[in-house]
Amino acid sequence: MAPDITVIVPYYNERETISYTLDQVALQTLPATRALFVNSSSTDDTSALVDAWIAERQQGFATKFENIFVG
Repeated sequence: MAPDITVIVPYYNERETISYTLDQVALQTLPATRALFVNSSSTDDTSALVDAWIAERQQGFATKFENIFVG
């Protein structure tokens, strides 16, 4: 039985690095069962990049939470 793995990615204005992060989530040797993205009120277009990545995946795999303060 495969393990149930959840990846949690908090972000705030990570436009320069979020694409690399998303690629790494997708390329894991042991694939995640789900991915949770937590937007800490970003003011750049990071959220749009995350939305596009989520749209390419199977429904229910990824969820995004908006305006959550992390830290």
